[in-house]
Amino acid sequence: MLANFDGSPADRARFRRYGVSRADARFWELYDWFQATGEAADPKNAGIFDLNRYASTIFEEE
Repeated sequence: MLANFDGSPADRARFRRYGVSRADARFWELYDWFQATGEAADPKNAGIFDLNRYASTIFEEE
């Protein structure tokens, strides 16, 4: 979704439905779940998610 994000109302709706903002109280709980799931699925190739690469403006209201 991030690779093709164009800021359209449809893309913003998808991010509001399936994404999580860094300001969300559940952010670190969800991050830890994704990290542990990735490590369990492929421990040899697992890494740490680089959170600085994600756009912070996606969740801002227009």
